[in-house]
Amino acid sequence: MRSPDLSNNDSFLEWMAILTLSLLFIVMVFVYLPSSFTRKPKTDQPAQGAVVHTELPIGDFSVMQLPAAGQVGSQVIIFEAHARIDGNVEEVVRFDQYRVTHKARIAETVDTIIREATPADLQDLSLNHLKARIKDRLNHVIGEQIIDEVLMSDYRSFSI
Repeated sequence: MRSPDLSNNDSFLEWMAILTLSLLFIVMVFVYLPSSFTRKPKTDQPAQGAVVHTELPIGDFSVMQLPAAGQVGSQVIIFEAHARIDGNVEEVVRFDQYRVTHKARIAETVDTIIREATPADLQDLSLNHLKARIKDRLNHVIGEQIIDEVLMSDYRSFSI
């Protein structure tokens, strides 16, 4: 009896492995390569004129409200304010530039509104009246109706 020639069997297995890998490579090229040519590249920028929903910080505020006549003690109000803008990219950029170039005017406007607030305004859990006043006054100061909503976070109020 003759023993089988293992060198031929090993050679056969090597050729089968090479053929299998080659076929796998060809399938991958035909499946994945054409799809990369047809995909549109992702852009981080929305289309011109598209509506974007953006929240930009207005600032961090710490305001001391002096006691009214006949009252004792002051009130300290601390919060972060953000502007929600639902507009095109140009509006967002305009507000962002205004926010940087007119930081003191914006801060003064918000401080004044908080100082003028009534105790009922400050005790309202949703702060809707204060938010609406800040939005309206800032839109007036900017000269455009850009801000759609004012958001207040980390709101804290202390009596001294």
